[in-house]
Amino acid sequence: MLKVLVRDYDDRPVADSDCQLTIDGRIQAVRTDAQGHIEQQIPFAAEKARLLVADLEIPILIGHLDPIEALSGQKARLNNLGYDAGPVNDAQDGLQLRSAVEEFQCDQHLTVDGICGPVTQARLLEVHGC
Repeated sequence: MLKVLVRDYDDRPVADSDCQLTIDGRIQAVRTDAQGHIEQQIPFAAEKARLLVADLEIPILIGHLDPIEALSGQKARLNNLGYDAGPVNDAQDGLQLRSAVEEFQCDQHLTVDGICGPVTQARLLEVHGC
């Protein structure tokens, strides 16, 4: 099952919107619900998808998230939400990640310290959806 939460640039759910999901070359018409969610059965072996929402095409890597406790898992989730945390495979905990964490914390009304600690990780999981 592919579960996606679609939000606009102001972090509001894109509700009741027609979208196009392409998986393994197969195009499917899908629609967000009132909260901006899409849930779609997908092939077990699917690894890549593309979601077209209005004029925005969003690439999706399926099953490629490391745990939230891992630096790569934090970076991937922040990047997926539009915060530029840097390359996921870069093991550096540098200024780019710190800046992304600070922006996320500010947007979520958390204490802004640039550290992706337990409270920030929990909110990141909640906002990201997994």
